[in-house]
Amino acid sequence: MYEYASDESGEELLKTNSIFQGEKDYEIMNYYLNPYHNYQTLKPGVLIQNPFIKVKQNTPSFNIYKHRSGKWKYNDFATNDFGDVYDLVKNLFNLSLMQAKAKIQDDIAKIFNASKLTVNENENEKNQQIVT
Repeated sequence: MYEYASDESGEELLKTNSIFQGEKDYEIMNYYLNPYHNYQTLKPGVLIQNPFIKVKQNTPSFNIYKHRSGKWKYNDFATNDFGDVYDLVKNLFNLSLMQAKAKIQDDIAKIFNASKLTVNENENEKNQQIVT
């Protein structure tokens, strides 16, 4: 279900939902960037393959970091582009801001189920290490 607000022209705009704040931004970025790194979860500050460049890079040029505002952001050193979770989805899928917000909202169940699976897999690995 989407929440809408109207701007001055009366056009409906998708509201930013509070679920996309702070650590949730990290989970969303991790979900969409998963094909571009070899880690269970994306590591802040570690360079990964650039998702906006289709040719495999010899030197990865893309990372995510937690901004002093508390929001997770990405930095693309190849193009000097940077942005938040919405900019990432816009650029990955060539969408407008409204479409990017709608895509995230549509994918939210998959995103957080994937996140829970990763956490559970990590806990299972730890438990197996303790038992063996």
